[in-house]
Amino acid sequence: ESVQITVLFAANYVGQFNETFHYKIVGFEEGRPSITFYGRVIGASYSISTNKIDFGNVSYGFLYSKEFEISNTSSIPFDYALTFKQDKSFDIREFSIRPSLGSVPKYSKQIIHVEFIPISVQTYEISLLIAGTKSEENYGSMKIYANCICPVISLSENVIDLGNLFIHHEYTTCVNLVDDSDFPAKYEFIEVDDESTHDMAISFVKYKGSLSPHSTFSAPIKVIPKQLGHLQLFRSIRIYGSNLPPIDYTIKCLCTGPNL
Repeated sequence: ESVQITVLFAANYVGQFNETFHYKIVGFEEGRPSITFYGRVIGASYSISTNKIDFGNVSYGFLYSKEFEISNTSSIPFDYALTFKQDKSFDIREFSIRPSLGSVPKYSKQIIHVEFIPISVQTYEISLLIAGTKSEENYGSMKIYANCICPVISLSENVIDLGNLFIHHEYTTCVNLVDDSDFPAKYEFIEVDDESTHDMAISFVKYKGSLSPHSTFSAPIKVIPKQLGHLQLFRSIRIYGSNLPPIDYTIKCLCTGPNL
């Protein structure tokens, strides 16, 4: 006579398994029969729509985005985790992966969004690791490439002559920033609190912003002369990511009082 014993196996992790079970037979004290179950649990099969992401030439401080697709080609869910291989060549804050962790249902697809804001003028070559959430096994990796540049920005005029102005009256002028490159740029007016502010007050309608490629942007500035006579104000503009010194400009005028 024989007895059929049913064994149920539900795998939680991918990898090898080897389990031995011992039986106790009532009334039989010598020896304990055993049975061993062994094998290998495999994960879902998948494919990725590309083997690399190339952002090409990018401009410092601007947002760029790419996407790729994970396809689950098997009859079971595909659980994944996406992480970057850490090194000192980039800042983890420069990249965002959405969703970085998830499960793709059987015979389904998941679009992955990769966002990138470069904060270093350099060439990027980064590895994106693809791993399972139920094992320590890495399924593979994908390379991400980019070349970050900072365009050279100039001013149409470095000296702004406002002519004759009345004391304590507000006037508006403009600094014209020129971007002749194929890439956008970000600028910031450098605010200075020195003795020159006693001669002329200056304020910025928008003290920082961005320039479009092949464009000229007129940044408005408000000035109020506070002393009589010839006045000069020396200021600078910082271009984000640039290794060059800030761009200098001068505002000058002849400040007069009321004519009696």
